[in-house]
Amino acid sequence: MSTSRLAVLCEQLDLDAQVREALVEGGLSAAQWDELVAAVRAGTASDELLDTVEEAARAAGLDGVTTGTRQFEPLPGGTAGFRAVPGWRCPHPRPCGRGVSRHGPDTPACALTGDPLSRVRVVSG
Repeated sequence: MSTSRLAVLCEQLDLDAQVREALVEGGLSAAQWDELVAAVRAGTASDELLDTVEEAARAAGLDGVTTGTRQFEPLPGGTAGFRAVPGWRCPHPRPCGRGVSRHGPDTPACALTGDPLSRVRVVSG
């Protein structure tokens, strides 16, 4: 399983609640959604299952709900040295790799399963 594909899906679901509705309109059944949620929680989500999600997205007119073309590149003249940032990450056995830096009293949740994210401290440099 590609954890980056799962991260893209989670981010898409988090950014737009209508993505799930579009997947259903594109032919993703409730049983397939339940299978995906259970597989994510167990750390066993397969590329085949993510392909099924992608096919439903394509049928609904959406592109790349499990794939993305973005990548991180540091800004020119960025800060040198180490930096620590508090954040949240996927709580599942095979985490998708998605991170959230959200402040406030509420714990953010996984957009796919609804499970609370795990608190982390990210150190860069």
